[in-house]
Amino acid sequence: MGEITIRAASPDDAPVLSRLSNQLGYDRPVEETRDRIARSSNLEALFVAEVDGEIVGWIHGYDVELVQYPRFMEIGGLVVADQSRGTGIGRRLVEAVVEWGRDRGHSEVRVRSNVIRDGAHAFYEGIGFTREKTSHTFALPLH
Repeated sequence: MGEITIRAASPDDAPVLSRLSNQLGYDRPVEETRDRIARSSNLEALFVAEVDGEIVGWIHGYDVELVQYPRFMEIGGLVVADQSRGTGIGRRLVEAVVEWGRDRGHSEVRVRSNVIRDGAHAFYEGIGFTREKTSHTFALPLH
């Protein structure tokens, strides 16, 4: 494996980010992904990992400020291409978003992970995250 480069994502990266999102079970059209990247704000970090010029992973972090809980940073998504897992890319992406959070004054990073993603749970615990609780997610369609 070549050198891992972490950089900010750009709208031109949308086809690869969309394809990688499919590995998480999210089928997002390329144009929607491109528009979402273009609309990202200074309250968000969206990084990609490249190996030999090829994007092999991405991470999205963002500020969260709630009435009932101190401000924190949350990882909203992390995916590494199947063939590149176990090579340190996920760890490097998390390090990049953690650094972004520290620079913004955060003292905590949180991540949610579906209960069926045992590999993700082991990954996060292996890099120092602690499991705090299990909860349910409820959705109400607005259309």
